[in-house]
Parts: sequence; C-alpha cells; structure tokens
Amino acid sequence: MTLLAALLALLSLTPSGQSLEDAERERRETVEQYSRFAAQFNRELAGRYPFGALESVDASTSSVCDFFRYYGDQLEPLRIRLDSMKNQGTPAGFVKELIAAHTFLAGTACSRFNQSIRINFAPLDTAPRTSNPPRIWMLTDDFGRARSPHGIPFMDWRFGSPIALVVRWSEQTGLRPRTAQPEDDFTNPDSNSIRFGESGHWALMRFIESRRTERPYRPATRSGFGANRPDDSLSVYLGFSAPLVSSEKSREASRPHSSSSSRITEEMKNRAEHTRLIVMLTFETSPAGRPRRFLRWPAPFPRQAPPPLVEEW
Repeated sequence: MTLLAALLALLSLTPSGQSLEDAERERRETVEQYSRFAAQFNRELAGRYPFGALESVDASTSSVCDFFRYYGDQLEPLRIRLDSMKNQGTPAGFVKELIAAHTFLAGTACSRFNQSIRINFAPLDTAPRTSNPPRIWMLTDDFGRARSPHGIPFMDWRFGSPIALVVRWSEQTGLRPRTAQPEDDFTNPDSNSIRFGESGHWALMRFIESRRTERPYRPATRSGFGANRPDDSLSVYLGFSAPLVSSEKSREASRPHSSSSSRITEEMKNRAEHTRLIVMLTFETSPAGRPRRFLRWPAPFPRQAPPPLVEEW
C-alpha cells in the first residue's frame, strides 16, 4: 500500500477505528431505534401518571409493564450509543431516567406476582421540638401497618394497595388535630388523629411525590433500621403539615369569665398551629426468593420522550 493510500484509509476511520461508513450506518440505526421507542412512549405512557403530573390520570399497569418487557433490555445499550453521539445529552438523559424506573418496577409492580416492597419507616424528631409531639405514628395499607414507637418498623406493600400515614396525639395533650375541611389533604380517623393517604395503583408514587422534602438537619431519633441502616442516598424524606388546635379539655380549663375576653380567647384557640411532621422511608425487595436488597427511589419519572437532534449529529 502506498503512503497516499494509507493516509486516505486513516482519514476514512473514526477515532475508535470504525469506518465512516459503518459509523454513519450505526448512527442511522440508533436514530431509528430511538425514534420508534420515543414515539411509542409518548403515545402510550407520556402524560399518564407516573409519567405525568400528579393531577393526570393513571397509566394502566399493563401498558407500563408491557412497554418495559419489550424495551427493558434495550435501554442500557441505547443509552450508551446515545452518549457516544454528539449533542444527544437530552435523549440520553431521558433514557437514563427510564432505566431507573424500569429497575424499580421490574422486580415489583411488573414482576410475575406483583412482588411486594418492604417499606422501612422511621419518624423523625426535628428542630424546633414541638411541645406536643405525636404519641403514635403508623404507616398503613389494607393488610398491615408499621408503627412507632413500640411496633414493627416496616411493612410489606404491593402496587394496587392504598397507603397512608396516621398520626395520633395523646388525649391528655393540650392540642388536637383540626377537623379536616373538604379542601384539605388529610382526614380525621378520630378526634385525636390525622390521616394523610393515597389510593389507586400508583398510590405510593403519589404519596411520595406530593410530599417529598429535603433531609432535615437533625438526625432520626426513632429509627427502626438498627445496624442495617442503608446509605442516606437511598432514603426518601416526606413532610406533612398537621394543623393543631386547642383541645376541648384545655378550652374548658382556661375559659375566662368576661364575654369579650372569652370571645378573643376562643378565636385564638381556634387558630391552627401547624406542626411539621417528617418521616424517612427506605425500600427493599427480595426478587425470586433472593436475599433482600435496598431499592433506590426512581425520581424523577420522565414525562415525555424528547426528539433526537438528528440535524446536529
């Protein structure tokens, strides 16, 4: 081979040693594969919860799981090829978010028998400390509950079940939860309790997305994890605002004699004092009888597949 022929051959190769013709063919195949994949996602899942806003209708379980059964094994190779191409960060990022969702759902909602998720539950005591802390915290569904203190600190939950946080104050305290109004995001199981709950197949997703908050500065003081406590990057923190008012018992004990003072005092006691409640959750699964492993919460769920930037490749 002459020197000129050798130079021409080198110029026809990519930095990886692939011929320009092969690289162009691979680029076209990647574009076509991603375009088919993105079109199906946008047609069947985009805009439907959990791939849509909280107020959107639910995606059916079958449509979500059928999509992942067909495309699940293709996602990581597709992400790698998109990452290797110029200016494809947005499509590659979308595929990466979808891989996280697939990893979480494949062994749970989309498993053969709707494998349960073990939810570890730990209420947190945060600063400033309330003078009337809750007496009992419970995470519940239709079949079981986690309770703190003096209870099991985890529950096994399946997709399709409701989920709720129930917090109860002592009858002896000076405060009780305000009676729920139609616009509130809570109900009152009894006069001393407050319940924050969600239902529907994606209840856990809605429960978390609508209340997720940052990790508080103060550490948990009611942790149920013990020596098996996971890395904090696997933890999800939820915040709840509980409006408390003076209990009837404290009203009667402090009722003044004058009518004007009575009216002012009653108005002050009817004014709600909002207490911030924070809980920490982690998730475990044991697919096909294998040892339990912690699951990373797949946030955010992607909302829509972006188009490939063909003109910039």
